[in-house]
Amino acid sequence: MRDIVRNSASAPAVDVALPVDPFRLDPECREKPTSFETNFVRDGVRYQYGFSATREKIFEEWLYAYPRGRRQVWFERMGSDGWHFGPHLTGERERIRRLTRPDALYLSTAAALNHEQLTRVYKWLASIDVRSVERRGLPFFLLQREEERTRDPAMRHRVRTLLRAADVGIADFRFDKAREDGDGIERLAARMGATRVRTLHQAKDGPVWFDLRNDESLGTQELFFIAVPLLAALEEGTLLVIDEVLSALHPNLIRLLVDLVHRSERGQLLMATHETSLLDSRLMRRDQIYFVEKDANGASHLYSLLEFKPRKDEAFARGYLSGRYGAIPFLGTFEFE
Repeated sequence: MRDIVRNSASAPAVDVALPVDPFRLDPECREKPTSFETNFVRDGVRYQYGFSATREKIFEEWLYAYPRGRRQVWFERMGSDGWHFGPHLTGERERIRRLTRPDALYLSTAAALNHEQLTRVYKWLASIDVRSVERRGLPFFLLQREEERTRDPAMRHRVRTLLRAADVGIADFRFDKAREDGDGIERLAARMGATRVRTLHQAKDGPVWFDLRNDESLGTQELFFIAVPLLAALEEGTLLVIDEVLSALHPNLIRLLVDLVHRSERGQLLMATHETSLLDSRLMRRDQIYFVEKDANGASHLYSLLEFKPRKDEAFARGYLSGRYGAIPFLGTFEFE
């Protein structure tokens, strides 16, 4: 969803498919549009934004605002010709509509044309940072934006403090340019404008610089992989999405990171994990915990722990592992013949 918001207005209209993956285990769903929707709060106002799309076309798009809890329709898009603009959407509207391609979002087109009111919504959606196992091939590099963030002395101090608190033995860090004559991953990083990360350890006879890629554990790499975006999200009030990246970290370190988010008044963390130690009423509220379970047809369903009406002091991890909340695999037997 973030990628379509970011890129649909700038991508060429020919031979570039939208990154939409329909549910392939149901023949009816393969040809239907996929729907995306999010509710978020920006500057004290709740927004509801969504769209439905195939790989070739945007079918629907909508944006509502709820200042003081009262619903305002900003715009609704229904097919090629069904457009409705509410009175609360100010600025240029019709010209942006005419310039919006069938495979582009109105919101993205409006932001590209500097529509002030819609750009505020676009910026929040575009700012979502996603860290997943798919990106873990470059945990030992930092992209240019992240390196620029750590040039700020205050941010660099926060990153250094987090690394020290994690007890991984890192006293400091620095950046070296990725080399075009390095291996395949390093050459890719160099083309992406990334830098190699060096970490400082204290030996008995003085400081020693390590290479994050070759000398540090996977857990330390993962910690560095999320340290800058996590601290930036807490400072900038944005959303960080982490998909299974924390699997190599010690459970106590994961709890430290979650507690850091809880003590923040701005940023937000959305995390998919199998770490059951987080299912702790002393750490997580009941409304913060969701489960995902597959049905017999292979479709995944998301539901809240609150649906089971657990007590505030209930042992969530024990209840989950015993099957009370579902979302656990039913394992068969496996024997070599």
